[in-house]
Amino acid sequence: MKKTSALFLFFRWAICAMFVAGCNPQSNEDMDKKLAENIKQYEQDMEELTSPIYQGGQPGKITVSGVIVKKNGDKMLLDERIKLEQAGGKGNRGVSQTLVSDKNKAVLSETSEVKGLSSVSESKSYINLGCESLTAEETEGLQEDSDKALIESVLILSAKKIFVCGTPQISQSFVSLLADKIVLKNASLKMKAMVGILTVSTSKIELLGENSIETIGVDSTINVWDAPSLDLLVADKVSGEGTLKISSIGGNCVQK
Repeated sequence: MKKTSALFLFFRWAICAMFVAGCNPQSNEDMDKKLAENIKQYEQDMEELTSPIYQGGQPGKITVSGVIVKKNGDKMLLDERIKLEQAGGKGNRGVSQTLVSDKNKAVLSETSEVKGLSSVSESKSYINLGCESLTAEETEGLQEDSDKALIESVLILSAKKIFVCGTPQISQSFVSLLADKIVLKNASLKMKAMVGILTVSTSKIELLGENSIETIGVDSTINVWDAPSLDLLVADKVSGEGTLKISSIGGNCVQK
């Protein structure tokens, strides 16, 4: 590509030279200097647009497992209510689109074993993330528990039921939701971080309205890191007439 550009500039210089024939040597020297500067700038631009250090970040690896995955011949298919999306971040100046690498591509599995699910089935608590009102029927026999941020970067939520509504804020980069049942009500659960993982494990999930679970990478001027990984496991049952989008988007390499 550089050779093609250089050839183009050469012919452009030659054409210009025809029009300036007879001009003084100083003008020719100025033209040569300007062309050299243009070539240098072009090579620098190409370096920034094609070099790996200026590419957008990879999306986080997504692993989906349990009853929401079914094997059909040689293919693994998701429950029709659930969609999966991965997108790389944009490269420098928004020109290039990063392709998802093999190591980061989504993995679908029918495996449904997770430690801790049996213990939360005996829990007597529920956690409310962003829901303005819950019915007495939804919380019958349960007491509300608060968020459990172990440290600034780690959040572990464990309860019989976890209700998620709207767009609850997650500031931690290592997050685990573990419940016997998770109810999503028009929920948008997002985690944006340079590194980390968002894990959602439940025996049952109920989908009400349009829902999404997403990890997002952080923008950088150089060497953009992968977005956090995302793991979703539903061991026994998926219910509700709603939908769920599972996605991860890499950060962008932004203009200096």
